[in-house]
Amino acid sequence: MILQKNQLERMIVEAKRDIGDILSKFQRSNKEISDFHLATAYLIYQAFNQERNLFIGMDVKEFTSETYLPAICILVYELLQKNFEEYSPSFDYLSDNMILIDKGKSYTIGQENGKYYLNSYKGHGNRSKAFVRDPIRTLKTHFIGHKTYYSERICHKALDEYKEFFQTVFDTKDYPPSLFKYKAVVVCNKKDFQHELKRYGLEQCFSYTSLIRDKENISYCRSLPLYEPMIYFSSNYEDAFDYIENNIEGSKIDYVFLFGNTRVIQIKNRVKVDYRKGKFQRFCLIGNEPIKDKDIIIWNWTTEEEAFLNGKHTISFHYLPLKSNIIMEDAIDRFNCEMKAFYDEDDELWQQVKPFMKCFWSILSDRLYQSESFDKIESKVRDQVEKNLNSSLYDDLSIYKEQVENIIAVLSTIYNAKLLDTAYLEQAAENREFFSAIVVPNDEIDIWKENIVTYPLDNIHVITNRDFRKEIKNMSGGSNYLFTFPMYDQDIDIVKRNATRTPITISFLLYESEIVCLKRRVKYHQRNQEINASKNMEILPNNDFYNSIKKTSSDLISRLDENFDKEFYGLDDSRDYDMAIYKVEVKDYEKNIKIVSCPSRIIRIEDGEKYLVSIEDLKENDRIIIYHNKSRDVLYKILADTSEKYANIEHNSSLWRYRLKEYLEDDASGEQWKDVRYNPDKLKKISSIINVPHQYILDSWLTKGAVKFPNKKSLLSLLDILIDEGYLKKTEKDELLKSRRFYLSVMISLGHNLSGEVQRILVEHNKEDDFSQHIATNVVNNKSQYPLLSDFDASEIFKIIIENIVGYTFIKISDKEAIDEEI
Repeated sequence: MILQKNQLERMIVEAKRDIGDILSKFQRSNKEISDFHLATAYLIYQAFNQERNLFIGMDVKEFTSETYLPAICILVYELLQKNFEEYSPSFDYLSDNMILIDKGKSYTIGQENGKYYLNSYKGHGNRSKAFVRDPIRTLKTHFIGHKTYYSERICHKALDEYKEFFQTVFDTKDYPPSLFKYKAVVVCNKKDFQHELKRYGLEQCFSYTSLIRDKENISYCRSLPLYEPMIYFSSNYEDAFDYIENNIEGSKIDYVFLFGNTRVIQIKNRVKVDYRKGKFQRFCLIGNEPIKDKDIIIWNWTTEEEAFLNGKHTISFHYLPLKSNIIMEDAIDRFNCEMKAFYDEDDELWQQVKPFMKCFWSILSDRLYQSESFDKIESKVRDQVEKNLNSSLYDDLSIYKEQVENIIAVLSTIYNAKLLDTAYLEQAAENREFFSAIVVPNDEIDIWKENIVTYPLDNIHVITNRDFRKEIKNMSGGSNYLFTFPMYDQDIDIVKRNATRTPITISFLLYESEIVCLKRRVKYHQRNQEINASKNMEILPNNDFYNSIKKTSSDLISRLDENFDKEFYGLDDSRDYDMAIYKVEVKDYEKNIKIVSCPSRIIRIEDGEKYLVSIEDLKENDRIIIYHNKSRDVLYKILADTSEKYANIEHNSSLWRYRLKEYLEDDASGEQWKDVRYNPDKLKKISSIINVPHQYILDSWLTKGAVKFPNKKSLLSLLDILIDEGYLKKTEKDELLKSRRFYLSVMISLGHNLSGEVQRILVEHNKEDDFSQHIATNVVNNKSQYPLLSDFDASEIFKIIIENIVGYTFIKISDKEAIDEEI
């Protein structure tokens, strides 16, 4: 879940109301806490109140020490409050190593005739014994120190500062506690944290010790000369607990705070094990990399959320299309068709011919010159592709020889068309208003500097992609950049995970086809970020506001076209889905033999356990479970009734049918169907051209609701006829094809992908556990494994599964076929 601006603003209002006063009392300098760190501290505060374990993930590359202090302030506040509320020291439990300290003087403790007395300690004269009249009041108006750590030169000033700080924070005249029932371990970079304490003037405002490993030994440095510290700081989790277990008898830790990136990832499981063993009561992990864990309250911030709360900006993209180049665009279309043929045939085969894509982008990205002749380019890419095909057991290269040669020929055409396209700098100059610096490939900086002086761009800063990364990281460059090539995936990640003090825009001057591909990559990055932005809203006391728009079936399925669209870095967005299904012969529980459809992987039951296996591995009489997905049409109907996007599909589904009827009804004098008379010659013409029986057209195409859209080949032919005859516009054709493609992807997702998620739930469910509870714990909100079902309520998921799974006895495979496009 990504919080919107109004939700973040609401969160800050609530945070200032609940903890603003607390944090303000910790601010003993002019250093202000940002809204982002305020919000983070607020989450920790709520975790304390709810007695929950918490992980906070930050979507930034570099973890900053500024995060330490707001979080530790809440920890210190909670510990001091609980220790003070239950502070009841007794002389009976004081040891010989303890001394009492107050108002610049210190005293040892003695006992005579059953009564306790105080005696001057170190340089305070040999005063007579002073017997204690009110033990409780005496202990609560003196600090309990340790002889080993006592230093008259510094201890009294430090203790006075501790007392003043405590009395200010809690608005009391009482002394702060000296013994601590509740303690914490904080694992972080001690140097950074001590720097933060110094900046805020909090070095001696609470009792802590820093543990320092020196070869085989662990030493310590205390902030106050009290008998024991309240917080143990360490750079290493194991060191902290080794020291506590070996040196402090009977000491129990209540809280563990762990800061960092790889430190959190590596030590998380160890922390959870120690937590279950009872070494501490609760823990809070804060890292700069999102994680997923069902045992912890998770809150993963996104770059956009952090930027907004820190008063910064995320970098925006602006797309500038190059002017049309007919030769180039035609070659690009042909290249895309040839590559699509590989992609459609076999995903593994597609991976082997990917060097063609790299060559393609290399040619297009070379705006000013060609670094080498096409003969060298051709030789390299041909050798690489053939090597890949051979290494992947595609031994009979003659099968693909024609396709390979066609692609190389198209690349040659693109290369030559690129040589003729010399207007790039002119078009850059025309868009001069959009940028103050130009980013070019790393190895082309010199040629760009030579050529750019001949255009009205001589005052433009030209940098390499490598230098651009540094400028963005250090926020030392300009505010607007022009990219001359499509940004690489790793650069998109770097750019999108940076926030800047001033707004920055990156403009891309590219061919339309390159822009389409780049937008796909950006969309893919954003989708991953949304998946990583998981948040358990229960941590917020007023989570009804943040979840005010409850997710429904339509909200869920509106993302289907995004969740399961494979990234194809070609240029044509018109590809269709091709997924295999099987027809299998089975026996139902009444021993009736029937033919049913199922996907290529299926659940087999063996000795009471469920296994997900390939259907090819099944043997006769195997017990299987098939998900029939009777809910698919019901779910789609919800969409059609509630979603504007899906209403557009319904509109276009009726549009082609209506225009076909108009065409067939003109000059009608023959065949009648359901009280409508159609022109028989036109009906026969369409039937002949698109190779579809005219009776099928009457039964399935001209009856509303029978078929949403014909298969692609038939629909293309039909639409071309209607355009030629003046019954349809070309723009309407594009919208119809787009709607058909989207509808097909949704229905396949509702069938194949939803079936896959149900299978995973069934296989992972332990038969000893309650099924409903398993769904609630492992499926709900688990977007990484269940992108479709994770936003349903547990009861809805349970109902979908129970109503759609059927058990059979397997007999044999009857047939294998592609999914019918006319779903």
